[in-house]
Amino acid sequence: MDDNEINLSVSGNMVESLCGVKCDLALSGEEAVELVKSRLSTVEPPYDIIFMDNMMPQTDGIETAKQLRKLGGCSAVPIIVHTGDSASEFESEFKSGLFNDFLAKPIEKEPLLLILKKWLSLGEGFNEIASDSSQVLFIFAHKAPVILDEMEKCLEAGDIKGFTIRVHGIKSSLAVIGAAALSKSAFELELLGKNMQGENCRREFPNFKAQVEKLILELPIKQKNKRTQTILPDKDFYERLEKIEKMHKDFDIEGYTRETRLLSEQSYREEINEKINHLLVLVETFDYRGICEFLATHLPSNAL
Repeated sequence: MDDNEINLSVSGNMVESLCGVKCDLALSGEEAVELVKSRLSTVEPPYDIIFMDNMMPQTDGIETAKQLRKLGGCSAVPIIVHTGDSASEFESEFKSGLFNDFLAKPIEKEPLLLILKKWLSLGEGFNEIASDSSQVLFIFAHKAPVILDEMEKCLEAGDIKGFTIRVHGIKSSLAVIGAAALSKSAFELELLGKNMQGENCRREFPNFKAQVEKLILELPIKQKNKRTQTILPDKDFYERLEKIEKMHKDFDIEGYTRETRLLSEQSYREEINEKINHLLVLVETFDYRGICEFLATHLPSNAL
């Protein structure tokens, strides 16, 4: 669980690549609780392990963990706090058993391996990580501008806490894609926010934003899809969309991601192609609410 799509993508990819298991992904504490409740209706315990970010805009990791522990079948599931903060900040949560272990951000192979070997019975047959760096860059390029806009609005509204939460997230994302200098700048902004130095945040943010925007323009992002030359009818698009909707309702993340990528390789009239590009961004960034809204708006019954 992580409110930052880039961190979520990288972490999920690493765990799946190393263990050969399927990961369920949640962008908020609320989504995580709903996923666990859904799983508890068919299997107990619901998961073998849960990785949880702490610093999030709405329900934070500590509160989410408390809600999960109250669910009967989740009381003994290892919950690993995955954060850029120091482990010492969660001393009471470790002592009480709310959290079982700590994994620092940005995620790295060796510490992750140690955690997985410690808490799961997987033997020595781990795979090498095959992270799709082009996907990570694609996600960053599409989501970073949204985060920057949210940071700017927080400053305008005087919401320094909200600003700090978002700069905390983009700090890790910058580290993941190798932008160490900008990640350090984000860390400095985060410290200003934690110390409630609003004026200093407002003074330093414009330059930080400009530097991130410049980085986005320079990212070596490959073309995500090469469409076929044959123009397909709208009916084909809506039939495929109905299939994606069913997979989405069944929480088949792997299935609807695969089908959306296949859909993005087909050619339709330009208006439909633009809709597909929008859906592809939502799927690649694990924007669950965004996907729900897209499907509700564009399914055949609502598209007239």
